[in-house]
Amino acid sequence: MINSQKYIIVLGLLFSLQSIAVTQKMRDLNQVANILMLVADGDIQDETACKMNSSRAISLMQSVKANLDSEIKKMIKTNGKKNIFSKVNTDQCLTDCDCGLYAYIGDTIGFEQLTDTDKLTHRKVSTIAPNQSKEFLQVCAQKNKQLCSSKLLKSIKN
Repeated sequence: MINSQKYIIVLGLLFSLQSIAVTQKMRDLNQVANILMLVADGDIQDETACKMNSSRAISLMQSVKANLDSEIKKMIKTNGKKNIFSKVNTDQCLTDCDCGLYAYIGDTIGFEQLTDTDKLTHRKVSTIAPNQSKEFLQVCAQKNKQLCSSKLLKSIKN
């Protein structure tokens, strides 16, 4: 009996860790997408541009979206479609540059499939995300420029 309880606890921790890892990868993909969008629009050209030109950034955007969609599917498979935003702090999403990501996740899942609480969160982040200025996205890109040398971006480029 005690061993089975330990097994259940360990299994629960593994699922929690997997969920956390997927969420971090989604955040990183979102930040890479922000950087690529700014590069594609010609709004950044320094080291924050990940040493690529506009046309290369445009070609990588589809790969980033496909990767993000795949991560969302994994998250749904692991956690289901209920309480997707239970750990989301909408006041923090601006600081973390993740409001657009949360809006995209909700749109991908489908508003009608969200719980009432998730619908409220989705409405809030969906209101914030489109109002983010280029300057705001440039600040986010600057905060996340370490992603230019990340394994994630290297794998997307290949």
